[in-house]
Amino acid sequence: MHAQRGDRILKITSPVLYLDRVGRPAVFLREPDEANQVSVREELAACLSWLIDRCRPGAPGVVGLELNTPGDGIISNNRTLVHGRTPFVDVGSQRRRLARKCWTSAPGFSSLSQAPGLWVDEQYSTEVPDVFDPALLDGMWDFDPASQQNRLVTV
Repeated sequence: MHAQRGDRILKITSPVLYLDRVGRPAVFLREPDEANQVSVREELAACLSWLIDRCRPGAPGVVGLELNTPGDGIISNNRTLVHGRTPFVDVGSQRRRLARKCWTSAPGFSSLSQAPGLWVDEQYSTEVPDVFDPALLDGMWDFDPASQQNRLVTV
């Protein structure tokens, strides 16, 4: 998958469903759109489509929240909750406002990071070291289209 956020692009190779570093179920799922190029092995395409269909608004089990008032927000663990959003829409003179503030001292989360790795259960990180290399878990990374490789920009 290639994920683009602003002017940064990363190539991320990962399972969709996996166990995180403490053995809890976790998810890494993106729907193909203008910011995400998603590819899966042919035999898994139907599975990805099935998962995406069940995550859309109106699907059974999907809960919708409207955060329309200043001060509204939600706190969640992005890796344990499948989540999404509808497009931001400016209405008249009311412009969208997005604030992200997070303070934590938890290891691996105390500094801004945009890295191509995922924190996974140790048994998987040792089974597939080129995908789950601990060196891919921190820092600011960028995808180089010429070499088709991610490169570390800053630590």
